Amino acid sequence: MNKVQAIVDFWQRVSGLMVFDENSVPDEAKMPYLTCEIKTGSFENEIPITASLWYRDTSWEAVSLKAEAISKAIYELRGTAQKIDDGRFRIYEGNTPLCQRLPDDNDDMVKRIVITIMVEFFTNY
Repeated sequence: MNKVQAIVDFWQRVSGLMVFDENSVPDEAKMPYLTCEIKTGSFENEIPITASLWYRDTSWEAVSLKAEAISKAIYELRGTAQKIDDGRFRIYEGNTPLCQRLPDDNDDMVKRIVITIMVEFFTNY
């Protein structure tokens, strides 16, 4: 598994949702889903990466419960190095808010929670 695959796989495992690169969400995608940044680096470079939970609902309850479940999974995995091609990577909480609600200016039914994590790749490139 390469670095990009590892990032997408991580978000799929902790969310159980369809995961899309934040720059290429298909027009036919139905909420709920998760979008994520794709950033990679090499040894000793801590990289902040965000993901967004997207729900269409009248309430924040469902998206908040999913964010809480993801937060718990991140907490349980923190610092655990996971194998990837040519090395390992680890995920942990950063110094920014782990979860943050953001409104959608165009649609009051869209509920979005941004999750920020830190990723460190233990590879030579």
